[in-house]
Amino acid sequence: MKMYRKFCALFLAVKCWEVHSWAHDVISSLEAEMSILVKKGSENYSPTNACFGMDLQVITKPSKESLSSLNCNATFHVTEWAREPKVYFTDTNTEELYMLALLDPVSSVRREYNLMWLVANIEGSEFAEGDLSEADVLLPYHPLIVTEDSYRHRYQLIVFQQEAPYPLPFSPLLESERLNIPFFGYIRSLSEMTRFIGPQSGVQFYVTRTPDAQKGN
Repeated sequence: MKMYRKFCALFLAVKCWEVHSWAHDVISSLEAEMSILVKKGSENYSPTNACFGMDLQVITKPSKESLSSLNCNATFHVTEWAREPKVYFTDTNTEELYMLALLDPVSSVRREYNLMWLVANIEGSEFAEGDLSEADVLLPYHPLIVTEDSYRHRYQLIVFQQEAPYPLPFSPLLESERLNIPFFGYIRSLSEMTRFIGPQSGVQFYVTRTPDAQKGN
């Protein structure tokens, strides 16, 4: 309990300095750690913590670094995410369909996100093998970035189950539509076509431009 009080005091102290760009990175890290500390993020998604579930694994390119629940909140060099990663989700029903979303949380207060990648109609059997080739891309993969005023930047990968196939033909998202969107409101707006259940599982990670960034740590 004493350690928890100190943690909260540090969090409040940094919040007082959040007008500075460096403070936002520290606040994001503290928010994620606090979620873990009070067991908020162990089973459910929150805008500051997408570490939940046990069966989502990501392999980056070109160096084949691994991201999963075992190293959630890991930091990678930004070049590892210049290309579309390979994503496996093994907690699937082979006959079900799934959606994969890569999010850049812009504001946890307004629940706004930059959408970096969105894939629907992923068959469970193929998702378990990391094969998205037969799925439908609603938004092509966008290489991840680190803003000039940040040391590192946070991203989240989450999985939804689909109640039915997302119908074709569909209109992919426009570039202007993917920025600062209320993503979960957008998902609900698709309920006329199919219901998305979840998120079912997720992983969270950071990217940095620092040359000596630890691989997957």
